[in-house]
Amino acid sequence: MNHTLKQYLHCFTFAQPKRWMEWLSWVEYGYNIDIHSSNKLSPFKVVPGRTKVQVVEVILRELQQNLLEAQVCMEAKADLHHHKVIFKVGNYVFLWLQPYRQKSVAFLISLKFSPRFFRTFIVHSRIGMVEYKLAQIHDVFHVNLLKKK
Repeated sequence: MNHTLKQYLHCFTFAQPKRWMEWLSWVEYGYNIDIHSSNKLSPFKVVPGRTKVQVVEVILRELQQNLLEAQVCMEAKADLHHHKVIFKVGNYVFLWLQPYRQKSVAFLISLKFSPRFFRTFIVHSRIGMVEYKLAQIHDVFHVNLLKKK
């Protein structure tokens, strides 16, 4: 069950939780008339029942435009936290490993206090936009696992 539907049902049945079946249709109605933040439409408007084709086309265009606006907004918020990092071939980088998962590099008794970065490596080649191959090690690593020395 959707989290929002659970909240609606909880609000309707707070005083008498054993009579939840009596309120289920009201919960469904309340959910269906609620305007959602991502597409700015209610489910009643998005899923038309007995409407004409022209009305459906208008609703679908409006829905598509609202979803594109929501996508642009989410991308803008996500991009605030991203920064582009580019390493050149021959740069020295630290490799971040998770010692509690990679038991071969865990050298302390307490994994909580083990170092976050494991050794320095030389960038051997750039594989894609965010993947790098390191010298002396066979794997390809994402840029998020590397830190410039």
